[in-house]
Amino acid sequence: MHGPKQDQNEEGSIMRLSVSRTKLQVFSFALFLLAASLPGCGGEFSPSAPSTPQSPTGTGVLTSQGQAVIQGQAVQGSATGSSVSTAGVLNPSVTVGSLKVTVEGTTISDLLDSNGNFRLVNVPSGNIKLRFTGTGVDAQLALQGVGLQQHLNLTVQVQASAAQVVAEERSDLPEFDGAVASVDRFQRAIHLTDGVTVKIDDSTWWDTGGDIFSYEALADAVEGGSPAKVEGIGTGEGGFILATVIKAEVDDAEFEDIVASVDRFTKRLTLVDLTAVVIGDETIWDEDGDITDFETLADLVDGGNEVKVEGEGSRQSDTSILAARIKAEVDPVEFKGLAASVAIGLQSLTLDDSTVVVVNAETTWDLSGNLFSLAEIEAALAASGVVEIEGEGFYQVGGSILATKIKAKLDDDDENTPWIDYSEEIASLQALIDHINALALLDEFDGVNLNSLLSTLENAIKSLEEGNGIPVIGKLGAFINKIESLVKTGALRTEIGAELIAKAQEIIAAIASKS
Repeated sequence: MHGPKQDQNEEGSIMRLSVSRTKLQVFSFALFLLAASLPGCGGEFSPSAPSTPQSPTGTGVLTSQGQAVIQGQAVQGSATGSSVSTAGVLNPSVTVGSLKVTVEGTTISDLLDSNGNFRLVNVPSGNIKLRFTGTGVDAQLALQGVGLQQHLNLTVQVQASAAQVVAEERSDLPEFDGAVASVDRFQRAIHLTDGVTVKIDDSTWWDTGGDIFSYEALADAVEGGSPAKVEGIGTGEGGFILATVIKAEVDDAEFEDIVASVDRFTKRLTLVDLTAVVIGDETIWDEDGDITDFETLADLVDGGNEVKVEGEGSRQSDTSILAARIKAEVDPVEFKGLAASVAIGLQSLTLDDSTVVVVNAETTWDLSGNLFSLAEIEAALAASGVVEIEGEGFYQVGGSILATKIKAKLDDDDENTPWIDYSEEIASLQALIDHINALALLDEFDGVNLNSLLSTLENAIKSLEEGNGIPVIGKLGAFINKIESLVKTGALRTEIGAELIAKAQEIIAAIASKS
């Protein structure tokens, strides 16, 4: 586009321009235009947005096949000045200077800083238009055929309502691809093993196909000892490349050993080989493991269990590994002995070797045993029975074992135990069953509670038929507890509950007198 005719003095300086009787100051701009090739679908790069997104789609993910970077400086005076290659610091949130430059059809824009510097990133390749706006200025500049991975160095003169190219030079953009040798946090620089130095600024786009998406994370990984590789494109800036787009990949650090200790506050595991593993919010727990959350792992380790972990992650600057994936396994602890006592309130029993075993709703009772609750074990012990206990579980803080599986068996060796006739007690239990069924016909029980009570009594009869009276005492104790619970919750009338409890207690007394 061409601006209105200008009058110049013999030294070439811009004089005065009259537009609609308004006196406007004319500026000339030295622009540094860079075109970068970023293949689209199936391409090598799919960059993520910088801290201030400037994607043509407004989503922070580039979809066009070629992108450009424009950087330059607005200088006051002659339109024949030399090009300026120094990039301004991109900070669109701060309003400085008097003009704003925008790539039409996109959200890409920048404000001039106090020195007139600006920088635009991810400008699409092809035919584009730049628009300069500000106090008294609204001008467009058409740029034709911006190529893939092309560097355009322009000098542009901008007036009130028009802009024109004074000088133009095009060349290819530099690429970089190599292993990282070191980083310089102060300079935000990446030194590659081939001698190339790559610098990062706020407008650098991080490829989402990589492993790392910020300079700080890359620096942490490199300083922590993780091998890293970067590739991308940028602009040549006097001995280094200022990255426009960068893809960073880091070789995962692996870990595998027994957990020696845990720090709940920092979510840090210290392994036996002294490797430090940090669990982050994005750490993935392998569901094939026995443990799938940090708190459970910490409880097991603090309880004294041997927990083994394996996985992979990235090294941090303190040499710890930030786990990306972790699998945690724990071998159960076995217990075996004779029951010495039962604490119903604590849901636990103590073995003859002083081991304390805790049971809960998740504990599985082995059906090859003949006692299936703490109440039955307690009743067996009260009748001087010998109860063999075995199973497995996990240590808890304090030294007790939370049982996952338990088998309780009352020693009823036929060679040492005389046969006892429980026919009268069996008849009493059957009468109690019939009475409960009659009450059910009067709607005194719901179906769930009825079936539970009848099942308990029927199992008691089977035990008596086999000559085993002591387990029945425990079963009838459980029956009484269930009746008391129904009365307390109002599901059963008090007088009926008292009647059933009295009958059960009579049967217990009869069995105890024979056992």
